[in-house]
Amino acid sequence: MKKREYLSLGGLFIALHLVFILLSRFLPGSSLLLVIFLPLLSAVYTLKFNKKEVAMFLVATLFLCLIFEPISALIYVVPALICGVSYGILKKKNIRELTLVYASSVAHSFSLLVSFLFISLLFKEVEFFDIFSSFIKKEGAAFYCCIYLVLVVLGLIEAFILHLICDNELEKLGYERAKEEEETPNWILIGFSTCFILYVITMFIAPIYTLYLLPFVIAFIVPIIVEFITRNKRKWIYILCGGIMFFAIFLVGIIDPITYPILLIFSFLPVVMEKIVRVLYTFCLKYSNKRKNIIE
Repeated sequence: MKKREYLSLGGLFIALHLVFILLSRFLPGSSLLLVIFLPLLSAVYTLKFNKKEVAMFLVATLFLCLIFEPISALIYVVPALICGVSYGILKKKNIRELTLVYASSVAHSFSLLVSFLFISLLFKEVEFFDIFSSFIKKEGAAFYCCIYLVLVVLGLIEAFILHLICDNELEKLGYERAKEEEETPNWILIGFSTCFILYVITMFIAPIYTLYLLPFVIAFIVPIIVEFITRNKRKWIYILCGGIMFFAIFLVGIIDPITYPILLIFSFLPVVMEKIVRVLYTFCLKYSNKRKNIIE
């Protein structure tokens, strides 16, 4: 790779960042292009060059954008750089599609939180938290939970949109599309089990804090349900889920309204248990086969 190539391409991409920031100030609705297009630039640059060049690109882009327009840089550029680079690194390692989307979602949600905190510190004279609190009519723990949920949902949506666009555009540039998982990865099953147990424990201690775990519980259980439906096996589990959902209706007036999502999650536990049994059976089968091949 020629030395001048990463410099020229990096300069071009930095200039595009500045141009799009300038457009966002004068063209209404152009900020959507920042959310969609800027992460693609970072992803392409990460795929083409090594860690040293990528680090230089990050520092130079962030430094120049902060000088040019600090607010837009914190709102758009920081999340775009973190999400795009993390997406490029994972794609370079040939990470499969579901893991790619989930990991980039976490990175993007984290970047939004960092940007929000930086803006709050940069403009201490403006009480952002008080403004948001009066706007959504929430205070205390409920207010912080709302901010957290908004950031997580935005991170998930933007990361999913990024994947759809980047996967198609990168294929046009000669890169392979992300491979789909043959089945739901076991780490998702472990993640759901851990978050669900913590959710139930938190529900008895302080129900308001279950909102911090709820996005993860939902994110982990959805792929398991989708996999079960696509396999279209064991019809009796559908009946069992429907029965649990029917009896859960009678608990609506008993439990705290903030923990209502647990009723829906409980309704799909048979699907999760079917997945756990299937994984354990496969593991035991592989282990027993390995034992048979051992010569004592």
